[in-house]
Amino acid sequence: MKLKGKIAIITGAASGIGKAIAFCFAQEGANVSIIDINKAAGEKVAKEIIKRGGTAIAMQSDIRDSKRIRQIVCNLVERFGSVDILVNNAGGPADFFGIEGAERTLFIDSKEDTWNLVLGVNLLGPMIITHAVLNNMVERHKGKIINIGSVAGVNGLVKMVDYSAAKGGIIAMTRALAIELGEYNINVNCVSPGSIDTCQGGPPTYLRRLGQPDDVANLALFLASEESNFITGQNYIIDGGRVLSTTCH
Repeated sequence: MKLKGKIAIITGAASGIGKAIAFCFAQEGANVSIIDINKAAGEKVAKEIIKRGGTAIAMQSDIRDSKRIRQIVCNLVERFGSVDILVNNAGGPADFFGIEGAERTLFIDSKEDTWNLVLGVNLLGPMIITHAVLNNMVERHKGKIINIGSVAGVNGLVKMVDYSAAKGGIIAMTRALAIELGEYNINVNCVSPGSIDTCQGGPPTYLRRLGQPDDVANLALFLASEESNFITGQNYIIDGGRVLSTTCH
């Protein structure tokens, strides 16, 4: 097992890519801690992992809630002694959250409340929880941080200026953190999916299919494992070649 005995935090793991990563990590021996705003869905994933023979717990929180997030991390460190892996997965574009008035629009028609929501969940939230786990990782000179970006942060997407800005920020944050944390043997990398078959879907790809959440989970597993110990500060695009051109025929 590639992650046997490792303590892994995965945000937004109640569905989609985060859920796939949680199942994958648990199957490889990790003790998975799910943080999701949807308490029932997070607990359902944790129960399914346990049913399959893995180890998991679920905790409810908005990742923008700094006080709550820091308390969760503190409790996990007290309980398990360490946080070995952090996957910053929680996020999504404006219309993902089901909040009235939050929608994808041209930037000229967008609202500041929507900017605050999208930037808060996709950029500020990951910064908050990353900051919360760092003391433990630095003290132990060991850790893996995996940020989930997006092709939106690489090429930009129409009617998603706020989301593109946030994910571009995540990619830049990955590189800057990798520079700061290298001396502590902490690897920081980013995975930028596109055209994944979740509730958001995506346009065609050169591989003539949508990617599956498991495709992203397998890449995250590699970056969380010892196989990637000499890789840091990188952004891995996983999109079936979507960003190679503006159109896929």
